[in-house]
Amino acid sequence: IEIHIHPTPNRSAADIAKEVARQLEDAERRKQSRRLSQYQDSGEY
Repeated sequence: IEIHIHPTPNRSAADIAKEVARQLEDAERRKQSRRLSQYQDSGEY
């Protein structure tokens, strides 16, 4: 994961940290979604 930060003068470090955490959580959710979508039923019981 590569994150580029281009802060504006009115953004605090806490705001930036929250946004980075949100982006990392989104990336993890997408990764989990891809992993779960690979599971398939075999048709055998």
